[in-house]
Amino acid sequence: GTISPNGRITTNHGTNQMFTVTPYEGFEVATFKVDGVDAQLTNNTYTFTNVTKDHTINVTFKQIVHTITASAGSNGTISPSGKVSVNHGKDQTFTVTPNKGYEVATFTVDGVNAELTNNAYTFTNVTKDHMINVTFKKIIYTIVASAEGNGTISPSGVLSVDEGANQTFKITPDKGSYEVESFKVDGVETKLTNNTYTFTKITKNHTISVTFKHKGNSGK
Repeated sequence: GTISPNGRITTNHGTNQMFTVTPYEGFEVATFKVDGVDAQLTNNTYTFTNVTKDHTINVTFKQIVHTITASAGSNGTISPSGKVSVNHGKDQTFTVTPNKGYEVATFTVDGVNAELTNNAYTFTNVTKDHMINVTFKKIIYTIVASAEGNGTISPSGVLSVDEGANQTFKITPDKGSYEVESFKVDGVETKLTNNTYTFTKITKNHTISVTFKHKGNSGK
């Protein structure tokens, strides 16, 4: 930053002399002293009135630093976290990492819902303090299980299953010479083993369906 005028300034006895302090972009006044004593600037100016003796005037500057407070709920992290110092005008990127089996539930910047890009968010040209917060939730997939005719599938209906979990279904034809006619997983005919089927390490939604027929009935 600068002070103007600067150097040795000649001032007539009894007159006034004003000085103007101008910090560079991204900087602010750190210390301001008149005759070695801390003094106050007014609108970044200081005026000696009715000068009757020699004086000194000195100013130093410091970088403006803003604080971004970053926090994350359980089952994931944000990096960096805590109170992050960012120089005025600089950029700061935060990376969000959910734990395995979890995804972002809420993401806010200064209390307002915001968008992540590839699980990252960047403040550009920081000129004030900010807050950034993320929470996480379990990734849940849906399996729709249905049975038609003389038998059941268990469990049935719409099931919610955690990502990475296993889910076994048991098929039971009704008593009285009934058997499976058609068994499909995600619309594709699939073989049953001991009238059970297990989805392992689930990573997407599924459908599972079964129909039954009387033994000896071709179904045609």
